[in-house]
Amino acid sequence: MTITMNQTKKEILSLLEKSILKLTEDKSKKYGLLLSGGIDSSILAIILKNNKIKFNCFFAYVKDTTDPKDLYFAKKLAKDLDLNLEIISCEKKELPIIIKDIIKITQSTNPINVGVAIPGYLCAKKARSKKINILFSGLGSDELYAGYHKFRLTKNIKEETKKCLDNLQKDNLNRDQSIANYFNMSVECPYLDKDLINYSLNIDPKYLISKTQNKIIIREIGKDLGLTTEFFERKKIACQYGSNSDRVIEKLAKENRFKTKTDYLNSLSKKNIGALFSGGKDSNLSVFLLKDKYNISCLLSIVPTSNDSYMYQKPDLKILKAQADCLDLPLLTQKSKSIKEAELKDLEKLIKTAIKKYNITGVVCGALFSNYQKERVLKICNKLKIELHSPLWQMDQEKEIELLLNNKFKFIVCKIAALGLDQKYLGKVISKEDLIDFKKLNKKYGFNIAGEGGEYETIVIDSPMFNKKIEILDYKIIMENDFTGFIEIKKIKNH
Repeated sequence: MTITMNQTKKEILSLLEKSILKLTEDKSKKYGLLLSGGIDSSILAIILKNNKIKFNCFFAYVKDTTDPKDLYFAKKLAKDLDLNLEIISCEKKELPIIIKDIIKITQSTNPINVGVAIPGYLCAKKARSKKINILFSGLGSDELYAGYHKFRLTKNIKEETKKCLDNLQKDNLNRDQSIANYFNMSVECPYLDKDLINYSLNIDPKYLISKTQNKIIIREIGKDLGLTTEFFERKKIACQYGSNSDRVIEKLAKENRFKTKTDYLNSLSKKNIGALFSGGKDSNLSVFLLKDKYNISCLLSIVPTSNDSYMYQKPDLKILKAQADCLDLPLLTQKSKSIKEAELKDLEKLIKTAIKKYNITGVVCGALFSNYQKERVLKICNKLKIELHSPLWQMDQEKEIELLLNNKFKFIVCKIAALGLDQKYLGKVISKEDLIDFKKLNKKYGFNIAGEGGEYETIVIDSPMFNKKIEILDYKIIMENDFTGFIEIKKIKNH
């Protein structure tokens, strides 16, 4: 016996209604609906309203140059049905922080997953502020009623439906429930009621899809419930497109010079760390070695008031600012008197500022062999409950210079204080030939090739991370004796 279209519509509507009534039995709870103005959420809204169930509707989007298409339909349906609709919008500048939250919650940097999650996150946050306990979603209808293009390509609608339902758990349900759990609420999908699924799996395929239309049975139900043509014949727009989230993610990726949306989202999944930065080769190389694993959020520079600091190289502030510009990173500085333990308090103050301003979870330090330096920085990090990263620690001194030269770092000597070094090195860009000389000095005098013992200090003027070069236009050499001296930089430019 052939089951007619009318019989099929009646049974689906009855099972969907039972599903909703079952999910709203607890009258002590408050209910909400994710409303896109699409056919699936529109039908849920009508059933909820017809059964006199109190509920609020929520629609969220990301602001862009044009309003998203779903906004018009959500507002129009709310007006036509006299629904209480909360519209939540998000500015582009707010999105990175929201995305970081979503990545932590969902453990995914997939652009589709994140794009879909953004409006869900915004709606759930707003709904929770309204003390909503349960949010209803139209999820599952496309899988059950041939809502995707892939159904046109299959020879077995039922098998394709089962496959889509299996994938739904890992692709959508886990994400949505994780977000709901984060806001201490739950998301429910009336279309995924077991009885409704079992019945729908046996629907005649001609009621689902034709050469010109998909989800035929659901569109007919919407029509019967009083939806106008613009709603029941409306083509599906994926959530990430109907809310502008995908478009704005793409814009952010381009603005931040990432090749793909995935690369940009991966960068947001990294922990934020600050770089203890003197402008020399060690701190620059440390940043280079960790930049792919962590998000370098800021540069942290202590500026001693004298040249006799126990902990810090005294940097040239105009060089630091130029390097920060070349790295496109914010620079935080802290003046410090060269008093042995008091200067640690200045470093602690600087790191606290970075934690508050840039939410850093650690710092990177360029120490190679100085236990004095590393132990004191580690003590501060432990006190502030953040991590210390020392990628150069115990690295062979010759290997460090080779690593810098092989990666096309350009760095000049700005200070010398070692037997064997003289005025000719000041202002000089270190080359492979100089490395040979340094090795000879090492054998002759015990000279530290990497300058870790204070034999020399450097300034990086170009690196693979710089978006422009630093040119030192004018400087003065000041020699204190034959083997001790420094350069006083007068004028520089970035280009």
